[in-house]
Amino acid sequence: MSAAVVLLLLFFSCVTSNADEVTNFHISLSSSLTPSTNSTWISHSNKFAFGFYPTPNGYAVCVSFTNYFDKSRTVVWTANTDDPIVPDNAVMLLTEDGLVLKTFDSSETISIIGKSSRPDVAFVRVANSSTAAGSPLPFRHKWRHFNQHLVLGVVSLGTVGLLVSLLVIIYCTRSRHRSRKENRQNIDKLLLKHGSLAPKRYTSKQVKKMTKCFTYKIGQGGFGIVYKGELPDGQLVAVKVLKETHDNADEFINEVASISRTSHVNIVNLLGFCFEKKKRALVYEYMPNKSLDKFIYKSCSLEWKKLYEVAVGVARGLEYLHRGCNTRIVHFDIKPQNILLDKDFCPKISDFGLSKLCMKKQSAISMLGTRGTVGYIAPEVFSRNFGVVSHKSDVYSYGIMLLHMVGSKYVEMGSPGSSENCNLDRVYKHVLVQSERAEDRMSEEEEETARRMVMLGFWCIQTFPIERPTMSKVVEMLEGKLESIEIPPRPFLLSSPLPQISSFISCNSTCTKLDLDSHPTPCSSQLQG
Repeated sequence: MSAAVVLLLLFFSCVTSNADEVTNFHISLSSSLTPSTNSTWISHSNKFAFGFYPTPNGYAVCVSFTNYFDKSRTVVWTANTDDPIVPDNAVMLLTEDGLVLKTFDSSETISIIGKSSRPDVAFVRVANSSTAAGSPLPFRHKWRHFNQHLVLGVVSLGTVGLLVSLLVIIYCTRSRHRSRKENRQNIDKLLLKHGSLAPKRYTSKQVKKMTKCFTYKIGQGGFGIVYKGELPDGQLVAVKVLKETHDNADEFINEVASISRTSHVNIVNLLGFCFEKKKRALVYEYMPNKSLDKFIYKSCSLEWKKLYEVAVGVARGLEYLHRGCNTRIVHFDIKPQNILLDKDFCPKISDFGLSKLCMKKQSAISMLGTRGTVGYIAPEVFSRNFGVVSHKSDVYSYGIMLLHMVGSKYVEMGSPGSSENCNLDRVYKHVLVQSERAEDRMSEEEEETARRMVMLGFWCIQTFPIERPTMSKVVEMLEGKLESIEIPPRPFLLSSPLPQISSFISCNSTCTKLDLDSHPTPCSSQLQG
């Protein structure tokens, strides 16, 4: 063949090297490499080399990533990977048929890279000598074990994924900023609406100072921690510090808005609040006797007279929320832990985070999900099959609390939601059926008080809302004559412990009316107020 031929293998141009020298020349037909001379063809960038490399059983033909000056190699491709070993007397030749490997005596010939290459192997491109004098020709290559389309696909998917992630981050950031702006506007509207009667707004530094760096913890729950504090004028306060999260902003504003609408001796007094980025706190008047549950499930129980006064006070507070405010407030979380007691054991309803505001004429409340504490939640809140959600849901919670206040003196009772059974069946049997006394030394007046509270409690926890009294009727029955109260029917849900009422959960969030014609209640008419 008269014309010189240039070999372009991957990135390789006309440079060859061995251990002692570097020589530049055109790689032409009959150019060769041998294991004994340790010669390689070096790429134009000096980063890749083509040639032999030693193995424990001989030599192999490879492409390696190499540092020419310190002669370090990293093999990135091997010819004939199924059987790569070649004898040490082999010669690599560039021929018209491509790269071939011959033994020294030419007794065996092995094709390394042919002119007709497969897609999964590297291959060469041969051109005539008219281009040899110029720059090396553009090369074409495909590398074993690397799928070019797969790489391009992965890179494309990665780029798309990165763009989507950036868009999501931008969207979430803007939504968070928009939510913060709306929350600030809601707080400003609240303060403007109530004017001088609005609760005072404190900074996070002021909250930290009044609690003495959050030293004295007096309570803790899922919402956060309550600390004892002191205002500059010496007034003791209880500071509820909510957990730092973006999710409780609506609940926080809801509680501030609800309590700001109230003014009643049996509603806790909100003195101020802190709303500063993620830092949120509510400043209440301090209740030295803490919450009612300390006197129900502990050994230090209240005497009957005080227990009755607490029951009446809570009933009056709920009556005020349902009828006394300009806008009706349904609490949705009445339980002993949310009834605070001042120094004279006057009860105060607290924790309005789950409450809902509604018009007085509104007979049903539309609500997504379940609100409240298991054991105190009315059946209709779990499933609309029992009736509509309304202020009667608070009546149910009040009834459960009332029965626990009395029942703890009759039988050993666990708090709802605990592992112990809240066995109201036994209370119904002991007090209303068998007329048993809680204590041997119980006076007739105390016995009458207990029986009144138990009967009223069971009226309040009737399964269907329409069968329950209003809170106005509850107050009337608490303060009226015992003879005027009829024995309530036994709620059929008492066949199992009340905390198990979760078996009635329904995903239906609409407020559907319930036909009660098939469930006659002979005494329910006197309870509607």
